[in-house]
Amino acid sequence: MNRKHLLKALGPGILFASTCIGVSHLVQSTRAGADFGFQLVIFIILANLLKYPFFEFGSRYAAATRKNLLEGYKAEGDWVLWIYFILSLASMFTVTAAVTFVTAGMLNNLMGWDFNAAYLSGIILVLCTLILVLGKYNILEPT
Repeated sequence: MNRKHLLKALGPGILFASTCIGVSHLVQSTRAGADFGFQLVIFIILANLLKYPFFEFGSRYAAATRKNLLEGYKAEGDWVLWIYFILSLASMFTVTAAVTFVTAGMLNNLMGWDFNAAYLSGIILVLCTLILVLGKYNILEPT
């Protein structure tokens, strides 16, 4: 398998992993471990046991029906879609800010830069917004 095919095969897995692993795993879990050691390990196990079925069966539903989860929610009724919308709206600003700020910190660290993380977060958000608005998704594809 050549490099291009390997990257295309890994792409969905990497996207799925990035939805499963976020700021809470990278920042809060490590912080909790540093502060409390193994005292909170039962909560980590419980959290993973509780969220696993949603990731597992959401993927299976999409693969089996060839519909995305929003179509599945809509099939259950408009009220389910509205609950999803309200929950997403309530959390999107905090999650986006946290993920962007962590990304800026990681970029600073990996590149050896010393930019202000807040400004770098703004630059990252502007670049991502431009990619979305202009529809230039192909710049994210491996060449």
